[in-house]
Amino acid sequence: METAIGASRPVRVPSGKPRRKRHHRYFRHREFPRLATARGGRPVFPASARFAAQPGAQYGRRRPGRRPHGTPAGRQHRRAAGTATGRAAPPATNVDRDAVQPPPSTSKPAPNTGAGVEGAAPASPASAAAVDALETTFFPATGDDVVVGDDPYWWQAGDYAQGSRRPGFSAISGVRYTLMIDNNALNGTGHIDLNLSINGTVVGSFSLLPGEISKTVGFFFPPVGGPDYIVRLEETNTVDPGDGSASILLDTSSLTFFDTTTTAFPGTGDTLNVPDNPYWWHAGDYAQGTRTMGLAAVSGVRYDLLIAENALNGTGHVDLDLSINGTVAGSLSILPGEMAKSGIFFFPPVAGPTFTIRLEETNTVDPGAGSVAILLNTSLLGVYGSASSWFYATGDDVVVADDPYWWQAGDYAQGTRAPGLNTVTGVQLELQIDDNALNAGGHVDLDMSINGALAGSFSIVPGETSKTVFFSFPPIDGPIYTVRLEETNTVDPGAGSVAILRDTSALTFYDSSHSAFMPATGDLFDVQSAPHWWNAGDYVQGTRFTGFKSVTGVKYDLLITDNVLTTTGHVDLALSINGIVVDSFTVGPGEQSQSRAVTFAAISGPVYVFRLEETNQVDPGAGSIVISPDLSPIQLSTAIFLPLVERH
Repeated sequence: METAIGASRPVRVPSGKPRRKRHHRYFRHREFPRLATARGGRPVFPASARFAAQPGAQYGRRRPGRRPHGTPAGRQHRRAAGTATGRAAPPATNVDRDAVQPPPSTSKPAPNTGAGVEGAAPASPASAAAVDALETTFFPATGDDVVVGDDPYWWQAGDYAQGSRRPGFSAISGVRYTLMIDNNALNGTGHIDLNLSINGTVVGSFSLLPGEISKTVGFFFPPVGGPDYIVRLEETNTVDPGDGSASILLDTSSLTFFDTTTTAFPGTGDTLNVPDNPYWWHAGDYAQGTRTMGLAAVSGVRYDLLIAENALNGTGHVDLDLSINGTVAGSLSILPGEMAKSGIFFFPPVAGPTFTIRLEETNTVDPGAGSVAILLNTSLLGVYGSASSWFYATGDDVVVADDPYWWQAGDYAQGTRAPGLNTVTGVQLELQIDDNALNAGGHVDLDMSINGALAGSFSIVPGETSKTVFFSFPPIDGPIYTVRLEETNTVDPGAGSVAILRDTSALTFYDSSHSAFMPATGDLFDVQSAPHWWNAGDYVQGTRFTGFKSVTGVKYDLLITDNVLTTTGHVDLALSINGIVVDSFTVGPGEQSQSRAVTFAAISGPVYVFRLEETNQVDPGAGSIVISPDLSPIQLSTAIFLPLVERH
């Protein structure tokens, strides 16, 4: 390879040299940084923090002094109806540059607020780990198989990177990929065409053009089973002689997996009818796409809309309808200054498993009052099944002295729910806070109970605009459940309050008592550095109902989601049933699974309490393991092995 004149880094110039091979050996038992950890199951979307952490926040950046390939200087990018693409945005449209943007206002002043005191304390961690629905990792990463002739410069057909990932989901239905380009030396007609495949199936294709230093794409497809996923990025064209190359470094690009209940919307391939794309301000602007969400029917949706640029001012606002299969699920309004907007909506069940999603503007912004930019593959949409509902909701019993502001001990909301489960072992609350007027020292402590039994406790502190908590407990019988949220403290005088509105927060019930997996969503996790196991006493426990009066054996196939144990690191585990240890084993460095089969003296049932507990402390710096729910099958036996199956 030669160096082109004026290039700051090596640029591919035809030289007649034979192709050089550099092969990075692929290690199945890899170590790679984990940007976000998932527990599988229901969707949870912290409203803005997650977006801020995504490499996709750089989506659309251009190198100073460069413009997209083929665009004359000074020309704005405009796109009419058609297939969505990702481009850097032109200057905001419909803007009166002299207008002053007013601050947001509230209809009712918050009570119990000291004059001149502002809440600035950081959010506290949730009192229990929340069930998540997406997970992000680097790709390509150290340890992946990389075959690139002029590594790290891609320009030849057949250049590829491949690696295995285990994100903790039994199935996935979409990915979002943010490819970071270390050096883009493409010029003229130069372009690099890439295929992204999962488990041997191409899920999407995209191209790199001159000037691009990052590329974010999203692809959605029928569910692909796991728990292991082979990811491959492969170039399908050879760049014309002299038209350059692009360098892609390890451990810089991010790949996000979506479980079957979550997707990015709008995304790559969706239909857009936005004349000033990506700027929305016309009535009738819309984005539409289909998704296979892994549920036969949905009865709720959560949408976390990320706004890349908000140029609204004065009276400017953008009103949006979100519809599922032609039925409006809910509406959102974007006001000046807002950079994110979240909404949770419930409705009569809509049949699937394929759903047509549409986001449409219903107003035209006043002349000069601005617009908002919405980019592809940045906003998240999750769906709920019949086990979810609003809480608290219109019709519930609400006794809050300064409703909707909570700050006094004894304030409570209570209602009954019928989620279609005969027993429940866990509950998740996605609490939306409309106004947080807490300031230094202020906090609201809350208890959540189910049928009079305390499920868990948590606190709201200054600065929090949402709070997602998950609680597990021994089985509670239904099918009707009385849910109560009650404040247990009175906020100090002048330290503020929080406003919680009806029909905005989501409650989801779980039942692990008939699961064929251990651990399962709804089991009780007590892992000190969750989700990483390395402390003695870390455990997960769950109750299972079976038809066996007694059992004499168990078969357990434990899957390790992530193993970063070093040479001396090991995790010793004990499996017990009804308090009796039936098996002990060790997970060592690099192990991704353990298959165990043991017999023992008869243990009486038909209800069995499983417990998996760590019995050692991993040496400092010697690593840890991650065990995700709903991946590791467990079978009980009497004389022969019989599967522990879900009872309907």
